[in-house]
Amino acid sequence: MNDAGARWRIAVDTGGTFTDCVALDPAGREHRVKVLSRSALRGTVVEVLGPDRLRIVGKWGAPEQFVRGFQFRRLGAEETVEVRDFTGGVLTLAAEVRMEKGEAFEVLSPEEAPILAARLVTGCGPGDALPPMELRVATTRGTNALLEEKGAEVAFFVTEGFPD
Repeated sequence: MNDAGARWRIAVDTGGTFTDCVALDPAGREHRVKVLSRSALRGTVVEVLGPDRLRIVGKWGAPEQFVRGFQFRRLGAEETVEVRDFTGGVLTLAAEVRMEKGEAFEVLSPEEAPILAARLVTGCGPGDALPPMELRVATTRGTNALLEEKGAEVAFFVTEGFPD
């Protein structure tokens, strides 16, 4: 960081399908990322290196090892397998999977989509402390439910003397 008071400024909007994130780093540079709202990142198999090793391509912009410990799932399948390693574009899985070149997959984060997005823009891996930040989270899903008058009844209670 440039000075002791510098913080990331991150805004995240979770929708029904995607979670969008825009951020300004402490130096004022803008970063953007889009993840699936179910905390998943998608990729494609480029080459099958073995029953548990796949060379992949994913537009995650994440450092190596970022998806280590995530769950790997072939699109359209229910079963998941833990990602043991991710180095040099190669995923090593905890068990054998049946995949073919060109086939799509997703890796599922154990954290909620806004935190996954914040980790991607800051480059902080899972388990690492996030840097100091101002985080604003909105939800298009919630806003739409209110506008469409869907969902549960909502009440707002405020104590006497609340300034606003």
